[in-house]
Amino acid sequence: MQALLGRDREMAILRGAVADAGTGRGQMVLIEGEPGVGKTRLLEEGVAEARRCGCQVFSAGAGVAEAGRPCGALLDALGVADAAGDPTLAGLADRSPGSEAGRARLINGLIAHVDRLAGRAAVAIALDDLDRADPGTLLALDRLGRRAEARRLLILAAFRASAPSPELAAFAAAAGSAGATIIELAPLDAAAVVDLVRVMVGTEPGPRLLEQVLGAGGDPLLVTELVNGLRDDGAVEVADGVAELMGRPTLPRRLRGLMRRRLRTLDRQHLAVLKAASLLGSSFPVDDLAAVLATPAVELAPALEEAARLGLIVEKGERYAFRHPVVRELVYLEQPPPLRTALHLQAGRALAARHAPAWRVATQLALGAEPGDEETVGWLRQAALEASAQAPAAARELIASASRLAGTGYRDQRALRLDEADVLVWAGRPREGELAARALLEGAAPGGPEERARLVLARALAFLGRWQEAAEQFSLIAARDETPEPRRAQLLAQAALVLALGCDLPGASRAAETAVLIGAGVRDARAVSTGLLALSITAAGRGYTAKAVELSARAVALAQAGGDETLGRTPHVWHGWLLAEAGRIDEARQALAASRRTANQGERSWHLALHDPVQAHADFLVGAWDDAVAELEAGLLVAEQVETRWSVPHILARLALIAVHRDELDGATAHLRHAERAFGTDEPREFGWEWLAMAQAALAEARGERDRALEIVQRGWLCATALEALSVQLMLGPPLIRLSGSTADRALVGRVLTAVDRTAARAMIPSARAAALRCRGLAERDPSLMQRAVDAYLSTPRRVDLAATCRDAATVLAARDRRDEAVAMAEEARSIFGRIGARRDEAEAAAMLRELGAHPGPRGRHARAAHGWESLTPAEREVVRLAAQGLTNPEIGARLFVSRRTVETHLSHVFTKLGVSSRVQLAASVARRSGQVRLERRGH
Repeated sequence: MQALLGRDREMAILRGAVADAGTGRGQMVLIEGEPGVGKTRLLEEGVAEARRCGCQVFSAGAGVAEAGRPCGALLDALGVADAAGDPTLAGLADRSPGSEAGRARLINGLIAHVDRLAGRAAVAIALDDLDRADPGTLLALDRLGRRAEARRLLILAAFRASAPSPELAAFAAAAGSAGATIIELAPLDAAAVVDLVRVMVGTEPGPRLLEQVLGAGGDPLLVTELVNGLRDDGAVEVADGVAELMGRPTLPRRLRGLMRRRLRTLDRQHLAVLKAASLLGSSFPVDDLAAVLATPAVELAPALEEAARLGLIVEKGERYAFRHPVVRELVYLEQPPPLRTALHLQAGRALAARHAPAWRVATQLALGAEPGDEETVGWLRQAALEASAQAPAAARELIASASRLAGTGYRDQRALRLDEADVLVWAGRPREGELAARALLEGAAPGGPEERARLVLARALAFLGRWQEAAEQFSLIAARDETPEPRRAQLLAQAALVLALGCDLPGASRAAETAVLIGAGVRDARAVSTGLLALSITAAGRGYTAKAVELSARAVALAQAGGDETLGRTPHVWHGWLLAEAGRIDEARQALAASRRTANQGERSWHLALHDPVQAHADFLVGAWDDAVAELEAGLLVAEQVETRWSVPHILARLALIAVHRDELDGATAHLRHAERAFGTDEPREFGWEWLAMAQAALAEARGERDRALEIVQRGWLCATALEALSVQLMLGPPLIRLSGSTADRALVGRVLTAVDRTAARAMIPSARAAALRCRGLAERDPSLMQRAVDAYLSTPRRVDLAATCRDAATVLAARDRRDEAVAMAEEARSIFGRIGARRDEAEAAAMLRELGAHPGPRGRHARAAHGWESLTPAEREVVRLAAQGLTNPEIGARLFVSRRTVETHLSHVFTKLGVSSRVQLAASVARRSGQVRLERRGH
């Protein structure tokens, strides 16, 4: 028999139970799991272990005919059917259980017989398929289990977890309360599946074979049958020590045979229900199934309960789902193709009649429609437009299906082309959407189609970061006399938003104020919310941070009150950014998590391109740079995939700045080169330009080009002044004064201090006041002001700024010959920089300590290893933990409130650090490490 793989924990429990029973400390062990998960095999291993240890073993399986035979399974296990030579057993067999009193006598006799057996040697009773056992068997086992603790008696029993009878559920609950061990047998993890396949094929399995096998969801029976079936069909070949799947993946005949045998146990009517369910996908609402079959939902209950009992389907919230995609595919393919086509059409029309969502109707009709079917084309178009903002990838597939079915003879080609352009923009292909919209605008008469084409064009231009052009298109539509007031307000609000992102703060304010005024008059929540959002961005840009937070909070509240998730995400994201700026990091994370929940559900990729860098901004400020880099890299990937420039320059600039601080100057140079190309101008005037200036100056200073660094910061300061982006002055002020040094233009320094003081008063947040104190302390070389700046930053979560201010304070203190205080400040700066991972800054602080005559010790515990498990960040460890549990990247993202792309980035970093190249290898590494950790703990 093949070795049992992936069940080390369970076998340890069984071995311990057998050993305890031999010493008079018996117990009951219940094995619970879905069909095919390996309950019987584990039970057999337990029986084998009991025999090896000298136990008297009695085993049987409960049968479907046991209902009329009280205690039948237990009688069979004890050999009552073969009692001719044993008077005691014969006496039990003769007892009449026709009454309650008779059943009680029978159970008492069985218990007495087991007690006699246990008096001679340890006894192990093993019963399989306990879900089929009669109530008498369950009652007898309950009483035996309660007596086992003081006897040499081990009871092993296995049963299906799905849809247990009330009697079995009560028995299991009572047994657990009485001290029984319950093993909930889960599917095999990825590492165990790989081990199983490796043993079966006799060599390393290839990636295509593993991909096919892992689709069985860790079900040992399905995995075994799938691999054996593929080998029987000649679909697996071994070359260079690797067993690989050849040709197009198909379900082997052997596996289909297994499923047919399982399906034959279903009543014909129940099987028809299950086949209809397979038309609806891997999961389905019961109401949809009832509509398709034209049958009341209550009448479907017996069929669904039976399918669940057989382990074919499981409950998932308010839906049922096929236990594995393989199971659904096998049931689906049991129906001939012509029948499936007709049934899909029938299903689509039934769903349409009950006003199901358009995408569910369209999906069914598309699977059964013929070319030219205008009804189906209409449903597909509607579904695509409804899904475009929520699920752009699905929308693209829907509109492509509509175009294929429509053909050249479709009566409304122009409307279909407009739908295609609209979906292209939402689905992350704005360049194609722009070209399509411009083509449709050529020769178009003013009116509905022309206006819609212009709106699609405006949205495409916004995604491409061409802010002024996008605003012009929104404004053109808004300016028309025939545009209704609610529509005008929404368009002006959109124009204001893109102008704000393009750093046209005066223009954005004017448009936003008008939008809010009109929107409030016509009670249009969308227009008012978007207008308030634009006003919050302009307020923040002008330095009014606290006011900006208040405005963005109002925008979020309006969006939530309107119940519009599509609208609600963007205010949440910007609100999170502003909260982070204000130092309210926990609230910022909550706002971003609220946005992320709906974004993950809807896979709204363009939105995630904005979300990731905002999350990274919060991480950057608090010094969680590993997490910030993961978020930034994920955001960059999303932005590239959906062809948006909303955040690309900012992301690259932020990555470059972190790289400089980490002393990775080559990487910083590469990031900056791409960022400068993305901005496309020497004086960028759009979202994130200030981070480019900061990164350029930091890199120049790191290369010893202090004058060039000063020049860059001064140019940025003048640019901020011209744009009225006064909040940027709080960022650029400290480095400008620090780099100016003793040769500073005193007039310029005076203007900088005045401006920073004024902006700090406007901002009304602690970090702004800290920046102003830092500027003045540096300019006046005043230790007391620098100490106040440090104290002010200590009241904020901004660890990066705190460390930099401690370093600046050490410089000022050293210039005043206050060595001990300077050493303390430099040491504090070094410590914080070390924890953040700012290696260059940490080294500079160490050099400062040496100059002061202090001797910095070795780097502390904050220095993280570069490779191996110790190198993983807390976020990476959490991703690994969830990945090892078998969660998909989207599921991990939903659990951690990060994007799927961020999870991918974390895993990429993990693969590099651990020297693995796939999730399967990662799972195996986790399993090995878990075993090693357990051994180490035992050793201690």
